[in-house]
Amino acid sequence: MKVLFYANPQSMVGHKVREIITTLTGGREEENFQTVADLSLRLRQPMMGNFIAVIVAASREELAHILINWHFFLGIRIVLILPDREEDTVSRGHSLRPRFMSYADGDLNELAAVLDKMIGSPMDIQGLDNSHPIQRVTRGNHFLQPTKGGNNVTSR
Repeated sequence: MKVLFYANPQSMVGHKVREIITTLTGGREEENFQTVADLSLRLRQPMMGNFIAVIVAASREELAHILINWHFFLGIRIVLILPDREEDTVSRGHSLRPRFMSYADGDLNELAAVLDKMIGSPMDIQGLDNSHPIQRVTRGNHFLQPTKGGNNVTSR
C-alpha cells in the first residue's frame, strides 16, 4: 500500500505522524509533500495500485486549501488529522470522507494502530517470532493457523 503524506513542514504533529508512517513502511512506498500545490499535482497523475492519503491540516485555512481539491481524493483512502475540534472544522473534514479522523491534540498511538492496519505492515505479535506457527497475515485481523490438513485462515 502506497502512502501519500502531506504536512506543513512547520507542523510538529506532522513530524510525529511522518515518523509513524516511516516506521510502518520502512521508508518504502511513501511519498511526502510539504505544500498543497505539490500534493494536488501528484493527485492529478495516474495512480496504479492502492493508496492512502495521510493529511495533517495545521490550520483551518490549510484545510480549506485541501478541500478545493476534494475531487482528486475520490477512490483514495484518507486519514485526516484536523487542527481543532470545532464543529465547523470537523464538518469540513468529513466532506473528504476520511476512513479515520483525528486531531492535532489526539492520540497518536490510536493513529499508529489504524495506519498499521490500513497499510498492512507486518506487526510483531508479543512473544512470537517468525518461527512460530501463527503468523499475522498483512491484511485485516486474520491469522494463519496451520492444521493437520493444511493452512486455514480464521478471523478473530
